[in-house]
Amino acid sequence: MLPTAHIFATLILWWILRRFLPIDNAMSLAVMIVCGVCPDLDVIYDVSHRRLITHTFTFWIGVSVLLSIFSPTLAIIAFASASIHLTMDMLDYKIRPFYPIIKRWMGLNFVDKYHKREKDTLIQDALFYLKTPPVIVVEAIIDIIGLIILVKSFGILYKVLVSGF
Repeated sequence: MLPTAHIFATLILWWILRRFLPIDNAMSLAVMIVCGVCPDLDVIYDVSHRRLITHTFTFWIGVSVLLSIFSPTLAIIAFASASIHLTMDMLDYKIRPFYPIIKRWMGLNFVDKYHKREKDTLIQDALFYLKTPPVIVVEAIIDIIGLIILVKSFGILYKVLVSGF
């Protein structure tokens, strides 16, 4: 998915979880946004996207266990935010969700069902996203819902961000 979908999916998740967890503060929102987009930081270290451990549930379980030492709530929202990212990446392509325990690639891989790719580059990925109907539909739905929540929650978000960490 494109970065906008990952950011808006994290915002949607925050909007839902804040009804069940005490996360109406800037720290919780920041942790969710960082963990919601952080799996894509693998592009800094590896030209081939989704090949490093940041795109695995095993990595995020470890991160969540470490966070649980400080706050079980932060651990839950970190894992949930990263998990929504990884699940979305399993729609358009594949990831190795349980690497290094299980090295198998898993996912619906919609993009490859519509296009034959020769090389996995970020620019090529983005162009293929825009040419893959199921991915565009999911992306549009997430972006529209995210924009609605952003507008509807603007006052709440403003209070959360102004309250600080």
